[in-house]
Amino acid sequence: MNRDELMSKIQETGFAVFDTVLFLDSHPACRVALDFYNENKHLYDGYVAEYEKNFGPLNIGGANTGADSWTWIQGPWPWELEA
Repeated sequence: MNRDELMSKIQETGFAVFDTVLFLDSHPACRVALDFYNENKHLYDGYVAEYEKNFGPLNIGGANTGADSWTWIQGPWPWELEA
């Protein structure tokens, strides 16, 4: 997938995960919701890992803190539109 496709998948699955968390707050034993959450969380984590591998960190948690450099400052950042 290209950068835009990955970002779209991250946004879609991130929304599904967050929305399901809100539902699970009031329905913690709902097996259907738990399965949906687990499936989408797995997809979300995979999309984020692929994005960060190819295009850099999405948030400060994905920044490389290795001895070579601090990757957080290398652009473009996810919210910057490329010309």
